[in-house]
Order: sequence, then structure tokens, then C-alpha cells
Amino acid sequence: MFMVDATVLASLYEAGGSPEKWPDMLDLIAGSVGARGGIIFSATDGTGFHMASPGVAELFADYVAEGWMERNERGAPLVHQRSPQFVTDTDVRSLDDIATMSVYQEFFKPRGACAGAGTLLQGAHHDMLVMTIEAFESHEAARAALPHLDALRPHIGRAMSLASQIQNARAQGLVDGLALIGSAAAIVGANGRLRATNQAFRDQFGSLASDHHATLCFADPHANAALKTALSMPGRLRHQAGSIVVRDRAGTPIQVMHIVPLVRSARDLFESDGLLLLTAGGENRAIPGADLLRLLFDLTPTEARLARHLAEGVALQDAAAHLGMTYGTARVHLRVVFQKTGVRRQSELVGLLGRYSSPFA
Repeated sequence: MFMVDATVLASLYEAGGSPEKWPDMLDLIAGSVGARGGIIFSATDGTGFHMASPGVAELFADYVAEGWMERNERGAPLVHQRSPQFVTDTDVRSLDDIATMSVYQEFFKPRGACAGAGTLLQGAHHDMLVMTIEAFESHEAARAALPHLDALRPHIGRAMSLASQIQNARAQGLVDGLALIGSAAAIVGANGRLRATNQAFRDQFGSLASDHHATLCFADPHANAALKTALSMPGRLRHQAGSIVVRDRAGTPIQVMHIVPLVRSARDLFESDGLLLLTAGGENRAIPGADLLRLLFDLTPTEARLARHLAEGVALQDAAAHLGMTYGTARVHLRVVFQKTGVRRQSELVGLLGRYSSPFA
């Protein structure tokens, strides 16, 4: 039996307890077998959850940006086989096939990354995750690493399960915290899977929202379509916030739901790469703090402070004076806030940030 390196094993379980350490952990595993880095992504939705180690971060960013991830020709056989062990590129296709496939010849070969090894692992919320170790020197080197990787695989699975539980607990705690400022909230992953909801969200929607096969579904087909559209938007477009009206089965509007993409720091905070859904009742007067606005919409400190003043009903000219800037400078900042929050007018911004008299008056 292949002996697992004690240092790698200790670091692996440390990453299990600290999910933010996984990217560096992937580099450590890759380095122990002579590869450049590692990637984890959703097997059920290649455009959803993904994580790349620093060693292959640029490689993976190019892979996604050029559209190879959506087609996922390279990883498809691995997902279909569901092998309980690591396999290499040459285990799932011949060298002749590799020599003719565009993903290898146009993308991986110029970057010296044709040879890799991967496996399928159980993720959170019934998801299956693909873990790949990338950019071996040769296919022979990748095959030689299999005993080492297979010895690590059960430990990787246990550490990943622990990390998933911790992520779930964090997400649940954060949406529960949003209830304290009057916001019903839910987190939906980029693959549409429901990650967390607070009691206020469940109370507001009751039977009008259900957890169908771990996917959030509304009784209102228009709300479902709007949510699906928001999730399907690629890259930069998905970073724009928006709002939708949710209706009951009779078609009567019952709530305005804000769709907030989780970007940058917000994505790290909520341990998800999808959407934060926020609603607030007509009686709610809670105004999100500047720090929360920065996280949710990726605002700068100045933009967040300006947005909070406006949400409190302060005129733009007065807000500018309070912040020590000219009216013209405030207008420039406001245009950027509009762009980041996905609204066009100041009144829409005020509504988005939580100051409701009545959503349907």
C-alpha cells in the first residue's frame, strides 16, 4: 500500500476545517506528485461552483473565459464513468483522440498542460464535484502519480465533506443574521441549488416557494423564469443586481425580491458563487449598513457611505456636503453605484436598499 505523506495529510485535514485554505492545499497536493496545480468544479454544472489553486489560476481563468468550461469535452468521460479512483487523460481516451481534439491542441498543448489526472467526489447538497490535478510533464508522469493520488483520495473526500459542512453552517448563520435587520434571505448556488434560507424567508413565502430536489422553486412561473435567467447570465452580466415581483397562485403581487449576485468579497463571505435573494416587508425600515453594502455590491467605502445616506432619504447635494465632496464628484460616484447595483434612478436605489413604504402602492 502506498504511504501518504504526513505533511500533506495534516495540511489536508487542516483545509477541511478551514475551507479558505483549499486553493493552497490543491497546490500542495499537485506539487507532491510533480504537477502544477489543482482544480475543483461542479460535475453537475460546469458553469457553477469552481476553485483553482494559485499554480493554475491563470490557466483555469483562460479556460473559462474562452468557453472551454461550458463544453467540458475533456472532463465529460470522467463524469460519466464515475470511477472511484483517479484516472488520467489516457485512461479515458486514446493518444490519437487527444491529438485530434481541439481542447487539447488549441488550449492545453500550447500551455504545456495536456497531461492531468482527475476523480469524482461527493460534494455538499447532493452535488458531485470533479477534482483534477493539472499540468504534469507527461502522460506517463500522470499515470505514475495515480498510486499516490488514490491513497490520498479517501482523505480528500473526508476533508471535503467537513469543509462543506462548515460552509453550510456559515451560510446559514449569515442569512439568519440578515433576519435581525428585517430581511428574509436565501442563498442559491450558481447551479440553482438552494444553499440556505432563514425563517423569515420561509414564513414570507410559505407554500409559494419549495425546495424541489434541492432546487428553489416558486409557485409563480414568472419568478422562476427570472431567477433562471439571472443564474444563466455569463460572467460580467451576472454581476448586476436586479429585482423581481413574486406573485401568489392567483397572480397577486405579494413581495419584491432583490437578486444580489455574490461577487468578490461577498462570495467569500457567503461561501457561494451564486445569488443572495433578499426581501423585506412593507413595515421594514431597516437600512443596510455601509459594510454590508460594500460586501453585497462590491462598492468602495466612499460609494457605500454615499449609498447609505441616500437610502436614509438624504438628498444627493446634502450627502455630498456631509461626505466632504463636491456635488459633481457625488454624481460621478452615484453613476458607479447605479452600475454596480443594476438600477437607473435614485428612487430605485433607495427601494433596493430596503426603505419601503409599500412595494405595490
